[in-house]
Amino acid sequence: MKLVFTDEITKAFLFLSSNPTLKLWSYNTTWIEDADSTNFVFLSYFFNDKIIDKQLLSKWKTFQRTEGAFSTYSQNSNLIDALNDQYITDVTGWLSNHNCVSAVSFYLLANQDSKSESYTKIKTYFDINFNDKTKSYWWTNDIYTYYYLAKTYLLIKENEKLDFIINEVKIKQNPNGSFSDSYGENFFYTGLALEILLLKEDGSLDLQIEKTITFLLKNQFTDGSWENSNALQIPDSRDASPVDYHFPIANYGLNVRAKEFNRLFTTSSILKSLSVYDTRSDSDTF
Repeated sequence: MKLVFTDEITKAFLFLSSNPTLKLWSYNTTWIEDADSTNFVFLSYFFNDKIIDKQLLSKWKTFQRTEGAFSTYSQNSNLIDALNDQYITDVTGWLSNHNCVSAVSFYLLANQDSKSESYTKIKTYFDINFNDKTKSYWWTNDIYTYYYLAKTYLLIKENEKLDFIINEVKIKQNPNGSFSDSYGENFFYTGLALEILLLKEDGSLDLQIEKTITFLLKNQFTDGSWENSNALQIPDSRDASPVDYHFPIANYGLNVRAKEFNRLFTTSSILKSLSVYDTRSDSDTF
């Protein structure tokens, strides 16, 4: 896929490199720095053979808590001031451990810094009561956390945990091949789940994989994209463990789902999974 999007990748790196010196990246250019946005910048640097600044890497590691997990925001981030809302005085939830963020951090460290203390700490975090560390904080389904843990356990060859994740995802598949969150069929999670299923290369999941591929191709728009998934949720800042409320879609606020921008999360995740499928399959589906 890199060959297809060469110009876009070049522009993206120019944008990322314009970030202020010694400042980590943030959700957008007007917001405070956070560990998760920085996760993805570092991953993009790593997989494109670009140097990750050691000072920035050290600063990012300050978001790791004593028990090994990562929080999205730093205790020293002046988060309440940044929110600038007189009614928000408690941000305990947003400063807590976030498994979805930690899973991406784990994947980054396993690729880039597996000899470090930070890697050992986060691996230990997930090793202890692993089954209780998969709930996503910022996302409407645990498939998001499973996705990055699956890629990590494949990389470090922990097959027992990888097989557990694949089986957990497999049972979430709908009869038509799609995957859902509590709001219904969700193309974003279907794309992520497909890539997880593709990690099982013994042929035992070929039927499930083909059903998902068929579902995705039947629902692709003529411009090549898929419908918005609106899978990113913004829990109340006080809530460290949000329950499955039915959050409305909104452009701002708490206890809402963010409206996806131009179907980017969804389409990129599906294109990634389809490219993985295409490179390992001799199926006639395409």
